[in-house]
Amino acid sequence: MEFEYQVTIDAPPELVWSTLLDLEAWPTWTSSMTWLRAIDEGPLAVGGEAHIKQPGSRAGAWTVTKLDAGRSFSWATKSGVHMEADHEIEPVAQGTQVTLRLTQTGALSKMVGVIGGNAIRKAVRTEGDGLKAHCEAIARG
Repeated sequence: MEFEYQVTIDAPPELVWSTLLDLEAWPTWTSSMTWLRAIDEGPLAVGGEAHIKQPGSRAGAWTVTKLDAGRSFSWATKSGVHMEADHEIEPVAQGTQVTLRLTQTGALSKMVGVIGGNAIRKAVRTEGDGLKAHCEAIARG
């Protein structure tokens, strides 16, 4: 199952990217995160890990699986279902287009997607809308 949300942010890509990289600040701009703790010191890197607690879920470890600096990163976790979350940014005339995607695979993924699909869609939208509001407020000064 795949859940995707795109949002255009009236802010430069560099600002959006730096906001995404400040992992522990995510709960200040999105209610889809209760807390987020980077385990590794230093910049985001493939193999790096963060522990994430989201409303209604147990805390879990997410490991960075892909990184294209300034453009995208993905991280994944497995707790019965393998989940990978992609965060992609692209410069556009209006500022930055952000694509957020959560992909679930594994034997139980379809069932989890059907049962929890609305909550997952809401969380992905909440993250994108929170990122937009936060970055646009900073860009306006």
